Amino acid sequence: MKLSRFDTLKAKNSIIFIIVMVPLFTIFLSYEVTKISDTLKKTLMERGVIYAQTGATTMSKILGDAVKNGHFTEEQIFDTDYRPIPGTTPKKYNTEYDTYMDENIRGIEDSFLEDPVVVYAVAVDINGYLPTHNTKFSQPGGGLLLDRSKRIFEDEVGIKAARNKEKYLLQEYYRDTGEIMWDISSPIYVNGRHWGAFRIGFSMEETYNQIYAAAGRMLISGLTLTVALIILAVYISNRISNRVKVLVEEANRVATGDLSLTGMIFDTGDEVAALGRSFVNMVSKLRELTEKTQYSASLVGSYLNDLLKNTEHVTESANSVASKMDLVSGAIDNMEQNTGRISETSEKVAEELSEAKASSKRFLENMEESKKAMSVAHNVVKDLEFQVDKVGQFIQVVSILAEQAGLMSRKIVQEASHFCTEGNEMAALAMEVQSNAEDAAKTTEDVSELFRTVRDYASQASKTLEGHQSVILEGIKAAKLSGRSLGIIVSELKNLSDLTSELVNYSKELVDGVKSINTDVEVQARLVKQFTEATGTLEQIVDELKGTLDNIKV
Repeated sequence: MKLSRFDTLKAKNSIIFIIVMVPLFTIFLSYEVTKISDTLKKTLMERGVIYAQTGATTMSKILGDAVKNGHFTEEQIFDTDYRPIPGTTPKKYNTEYDTYMDENIRGIEDSFLEDPVVVYAVAVDINGYLPTHNTKFSQPGGGLLLDRSKRIFEDEVGIKAARNKEKYLLQEYYRDTGEIMWDISSPIYVNGRHWGAFRIGFSMEETYNQIYAAAGRMLISGLTLTVALIILAVYISNRISNRVKVLVEEANRVATGDLSLTGMIFDTGDEVAALGRSFVNMVSKLRELTEKTQYSASLVGSYLNDLLKNTEHVTESANSVASKMDLVSGAIDNMEQNTGRISETSEKVAEELSEAKASSKRFLENMEESKKAMSVAHNVVKDLEFQVDKVGQFIQVVSILAEQAGLMSRKIVQEASHFCTEGNEMAALAMEVQSNAEDAAKTTEDVSELFRTVRDYASQASKTLEGHQSVILEGIKAAKLSGRSLGIIVSELKNLSDLTSELVNYSKELVDGVKSINTDVEVQARLVKQFTEATGTLEQIVDELKGTLDNIKV
């Protein structure tokens, strides 16, 4: 592809340099011209102030010396009796000192006109009277322009200048001859009295001519420098573009696949030479990269075959693991079902245990009541035993009494058989028999009463035992319920044991499945390791290629 004249690097660099530098340089020149103009104007004004102050000091010295040397009195120097000169238009005037000043200060005033900017340099009194003008403007018959000496300039600018007491006064002065200029004045003092002022007239035209001349010189210098910079930019761009052109031709040759080196030499230290050396280095690296790529391609092919084989093995192992996982999943499902059944059985056993606990509690409560009943019955029986003992004692007494009664009866019979007379012995015996009979009767009554008491105690014991019989029956019933609940619990625990055995069997199946999966995973791990080794080799090759590319980028 052929580039147009303006598409070349040389043209673009030159245009960019011109577009950037020329406006910047133009702005810089404009700023410098303005700055120089202001500086020059300020310098001229400062020079005018110096002229005015120098002239005022000189006039003060001359007039003071004239008074001191006796040429004039101070009143003569300050004479304001202006005597008109006949036949003058505009009017001219004489004073006591004007002739003296014509002789002594005109040369001094004329010396200021050596500066082309100065139009006039004159001394005026406090009323604007100008006794001695510059020689240039003191030509009799010279008219308004050239005959301006000994006049009174009482215009606004003239009066302000004459009566100003500041160090200097700068005014824009429209001269009666049509010129416009700057009037710079400084006060004149004679023996401490304000006499007037020394006025310097600066030509605006000449001032601006000097400013324009300086600006013109600056512009010409700037334009000359701009042209020189443009020529230098074109020259530099040409040198750079010629060397870059060589690099472009070499790059096009490399782009066609020709990686041979042509012996280009870049022995300078500039950026283009560095670019050329980098290009040569890049071509060398590309050639090495091509050789490595060809070698790596064969390695990649062999490793890809290994990777394909390993991938097939991994797929087979994955399928085996998937089938084993199905078995494990089934075992886990069975375990979940048995776990659910175990949970249900455990809940049922818990319910039965709760019922057995309640029944046992009731049984214990009934046994406690039975214990109390037995205690009461025991006490009643003990009382009954005590009463029976008493009955036995009474029976023994009755038995003794009966024996005694029998003996006495036999004795009575014996006595009766002998027909004994009635006497004291029979009476005593009768009394004794009667007494024994009464004792037997009383004992019999006591026995009867004792038997009634025993019968009452026996009845009370019977009622007590009958009252607590229901409590004992309830305890027996609760014990039976507890036994039945315990039977159910034993049955459920047996079922729980069976379910646990099944769960253990399923756990064994799960362990076997996991072992099988681990075996398959180990196979996969070996395959993955082989795959990783192959991948690492590929990564090493890629890193070598990347390193080569990084070197080329550098």
